[in-house]
Amino acid sequence: SQEIKETYEFDNIVEDHTIEVIYEINTYTITISVTAGYGGAYVGDEKIESEISYTFGESITFTFRPDEGYLLKQIVLDGVIAGTHSSLSVGISGNHTIELSFEIIKYKITLEVEGEGQITPNQTELAYGSTLEYRFQPKVGHRIKEVLVDGHTLGKVNSYTLTEVKDNHTIKVIFEQEKYTIYVIASGNGTVDPGRI
Repeated sequence: SQEIKETYEFDNIVEDHTIEVIYEINTYTITISVTAGYGGAYVGDEKIESEISYTFGESITFTFRPDEGYLLKQIVLDGVIAGTHSSLSVGISGNHTIELSFEIIKYKITLEVEGEGQITPNQTELAYGSTLEYRFQPKVGHRIKEVLVDGHTLGKVNSYTLTEVKDNHTIKVIFEQEKYTIYVIASGNGTVDPGRI
């Protein structure tokens, strides 16, 4: 046998010769990495942990699945941004790299105030899985009349904690003026009108 080379030259041919050449299809590697967040690339139901090999001419479709609480932010194929689609087909004609970045989902927190007071902190966006306590502070001379979270009344509470956030939420606080009663007591002969304010 001879070393593998593209040409072969016979010298001083004095008899018959046979040349046998065996070809094999090239194999290439696709390297996959996650550069941010949590998720992965799949071929069918198989998760590709780092790299996978295919032969020349194949066409492979990858699907990209974020972990719970994350979404796909960007796909980079061979150094070029390839969008944010949930799948990508790659024709095999050489080695390839796929870089994936995922980002945590953020939810909108709508804070509504009716009357004189405030909700603190004034944080209107929370990441998936976050927990945050909101406090309700009436201005002087006012009090909490009612607190509603996503339309459900909680009564007259001073605070509410959103726990392990997985959706958008609305917190509404209704403040009202303090009301005081003044009793008037008359002494001696006479009356006071009104007797109660």
